[in-house]
Order: sequence, then C-alpha cells, then structure tokens
Amino acid sequence: MSNSQELLDAIDKVADEFLNEVVEYNKKQNEKQKYIVRYGLALVCICLVLIVVRMLSGNPYGIALYVYGSDQEINNSEIVIQSGRIKTDGSIEGGVLQLYIVGKEVETIRFSCKNQWISFIDYTEKRSNYGWSKNFSVYYGNDINEYRNLVIAWEPLDTVKELHRNKYTDFSEMDEEFRTDLIVMQVVFLDGKKKDVAVYIKIDDNGEIKAYFSPYEVNEKDSFVLREDISSPYRTDYWWATHYDGQGEMTLPDKKEFNDLSEEQFGNIMDAAEKYYDKIHRKIISVKRVYEDRYSETEKEYGYSKEEVIFLQVEVEGSEGIPRFIAIGSKDGWQNCVVLNEGY
Repeated sequence: MSNSQELLDAIDKVADEFLNEVVEYNKKQNEKQKYIVRYGLALVCICLVLIVVRMLSGNPYGIALYVYGSDQEINNSEIVIQSGRIKTDGSIEGGVLQLYIVGKEVETIRFSCKNQWISFIDYTEKRSNYGWSKNFSVYYGNDINEYRNLVIAWEPLDTVKELHRNKYTDFSEMDEEFRTDLIVMQVVFLDGKKKDVAVYIKIDDNGEIKAYFSPYEVNEKDSFVLREDISSPYRTDYWWATHYDGQGEMTLPDKKEFNDLSEEQFGNIMDAAEKYYDKIHRKIISVKRVYEDRYSETEKEYGYSKEEVIFLQVEVEGSEGIPRFIAIGSKDGWQNCVVLNEGY
C-alpha cells in the first residue's frame, strides 16, 4: 500500500470518529435542550401561579384598586399615594386621592366614608354623578372597560377646614379623625355573591397620603356604613341662568375686576368654570379674580402663556369658607375657554 493510500485511510478513519462524536454530542445537546424547555415551562407555570395567588391575596375576590391618573395599585401593603400631598397651610399639591376598580361581573358597589367626604364622576357619562357626600351606590355592570372611567374621589374637606382654622406645624398634632379615614366598599356581583372590602387612608406627619386595601367585615358599630345613601344626585340647575334672573344665590363678582373683558368674554370664562363644577354637581357661591402670579408648569405644559390664562378664586357649595382656585385658558380671546387646573 502506498503512503498516500495509508494517509487517505487514516483521514477517513478520523473523519468517521469525528462525525460519530458530533452526532453523540448533538444528541446530548438535544436532550439538554428538552430538559431546559421542560423545566423552563414548569418554572413559568409556578411563577404564574404565584402571581395569581399574590393578586388574589392583595385584591380580595378578584377586585383590584388603582389610583386614577397614575394607575398606581393599592393592595394590602401600605403605600404612599404619588398623586399629591396636603400642606399644613391647607393647600394641596397635585390631586389627593382618586380611585377606580379593575374586576369583572360587578353589579353595584356601595361606598361609605367614615370621616371625610367622597364624590363620584362617571367619565362615560352614562350614570349620575354624585357631589361631596358620605354614602352612595354606583352601578358597574357587564362592560368591564367602563370600570376605569368610574372614579371615586376622596375629599379631605374637614381636614382642610381645620388647617385653615388652626395653625399646625405637622399633622401629628391633629386629632385622629382629621388624619385617618376609612372607605368601606360593599360589593355585589352579578351572580349575587357579596364581598365587603375597605380602603384605609392615613395622612402622614409630612402630609403624604398613605393607603392600603383589605377585606372588611361590617358590624353594628359601623354607624357610618349604616347611614342612608343620598337619595339622588346633587342638583344640576344651571347657576348661570338663575344668576341673571335675580333668583340665584351666587355672590356677584366686582365688575372692576373684569373691566378688561367684555360681558361675553366674562360669560364664557364663567361658563367654563360652571361646567367644571357641574360635573360633581356643586354650585359656585362666590367668585373673584386673582391677580397674584399663580402661573405654573401645569399651564405651561398645556401650551398656554400667562396672557392666555385667568385665575379665579371661588367658593363652592359643600366647602364653604375654603377658597379654591381655578385656572382657565383661552387661545382665541376668551371665546372658547378650558379649565387647565383646579385645587385648593
């Protein structure tokens, strides 16, 4: 046999051994991949089970509670509400607390507030809105996509009034009724099942709002839950119409404060303010123009310059004695007006 033939035979032998090793290696790799996939899927299933258990433990009976505007979830662990805080001078940074639920097959929820006040706005405009009250019921129904547009607002009006009446350096000096609150939610599902849950609310020493969500058992001592619901939404009569026929209860603003505007322009501005408060069925009791510089990043973000914004100080039904401020903007010389900001 020639040397070249011996070399070729040797190469063939090595090649066969190499191919066999590759085949064996691939078999082992395939087996490993099968195990990885199998155990990976099992791990994913375990994780999903844990997530479901966590959701059900934090959101009793499959109902979840969120902060409107930020979509921050309130569960059974106390959290700081990121939407705003209260100051000791009675002013409020941002919004305090607005809530919506996520769930399914909810028929009605009855809301009862222990110490402060609550209101309800349906942004689908299919239900009656409720102004500041203590107890009312809301119909939810089959369309779960509407739930996030059914908003419950917690209004600490009594706390704000107390802060205006007395001086406090921090909230630890206030009585507990001004610092803590409880909203009980009595849920009735479409299948007839019922579940009581509650939102526990606390104002921290620095004015931050904290809250958590938990099951609740109503008892005979819960007099605030046993109160009757308001029989109907608050009155929706148009104060603008009653204002000019001399029958309204609104205190007229000083005309000198608006002498740079025509009657039509002033009417458009007030019409925008009225429509804002009409959503929660509250009448404007008094109004005056604010000349101090209250222009902020909020108005700027909406694209309005200082010259395109007017600030009003108003007093509204249900929070008498507490000044509220509303920013109204216009891009066309006060023909079309929009509310840009509102609060204490």
